Amino acid sequence: MDSLKEEAKLLAGDIENVTADVVFAKSKQMVLDKLKDPESAKFRNQKKIDFKGGKLLCGEVNAKNSYGGYVGFAPYMASRDYVILMGDGVARSGVDAVNMSLFNISCGQNGY
Repeated sequence: MDSLKEEAKLLAGDIENVTADVVFAKSKQMVLDKLKDPESAKFRNQKKIDFKGGKLLCGEVNAKNSYGGYVGFAPYMASRDYVILMGDGVARSGVDAVNMSLFNISCGQNGY
């Protein structure tokens, strides 16, 4: 696989011709980018989901907060350009009603 070509397709929005692995790697990086301490991240129960023609990554992540303590595993949903981190720990962003609905419709129907 030519990863540079795959990344170019992804950035150009050519999602139909990008391998699933590239999309999921980008999705995981989007989760890491939202955390206070991305190097401390621990992932579990990751599941690749095809949802309405798009590819999502659902799972749980645990990471350290500003005080250096782990906040506990919390569900997340990520796509190539959008992330929802559930829970309101210091290491996570807040979730509004729209994001909560989106999470429940996509990952919630798949066991999260």
